[in-house]
Amino acid sequence: MGNELQVMRLNIAICDDEKAIEIENSFDGAALFHKDSGLPISTKEDKEVHGIGHKNIRKCAVKYGGDMDCIVKENRFILSVMVKS
Repeated sequence: MGNELQVMRLNIAICDDEKAIEIENSFDGAALFHKDSGLPISTKEDKEVHGIGHKNIRKCAVKYGGDMDCIVKENRFILSVMVKS
């Protein structure tokens, strides 16, 4: 990332019976996503043991009536999770 500013931001919001968590992290801007799941594809060599965290986060969010989403905006990776109480 060179001399660019590196940022990590955490936002948490609670409204009635919904809770939202958004984590934003600066990165190099190159990300590939699975066509079916929409989850990011790990760039690490051993893909069998990397990238399972996003699957587990989505599984937990769905269990509690919510979902998870990953998007890239410019040089920021944004993970959003919403669950219901």
